[in-house]
Amino acid sequence: MARWSEQEQAWIILSELFLDTDIAGLVPSIVQRLMALPINGAALQGMLVNDVYPVCGANLRSVAGIWQGFDPDTLVVAIHEHRLRGGRFAGVRRMWRRRRVMRDVPQWRVVRHALAHPEL
Repeated sequence: MARWSEQEQAWIILSELFLDTDIAGLVPSIVQRLMALPINGAALQGMLVNDVYPVCGANLRSVAGIWQGFDPDTLVVAIHEHRLRGGRFAGVRRMWRRRRVMRDVPQWRVVRHALAHPEL
């Protein structure tokens, strides 16, 4: 993943939480790869809520969603475009998304706990 920045690598890894399949078996790998990045858990949660969820969240509600993995190049471009759009009600949307992420992406709690307690 060297061709992407550390932030973009995090986006690609976090996108796996949005696959339309049982991802429980992927969680240890997700945690391990995120821990290898020099990004703390709070920053990763911010990326999940503000960058990845707006681009990938609809996949969880799709009848025939992506289940093998998002194309990294397409994902990175889509997130950069989303960040450029911003918008007038960005703060309100962030609060709403934070709640939605906790509901729609239950595995994030497991990942977040593992990141906060690597000794376990």
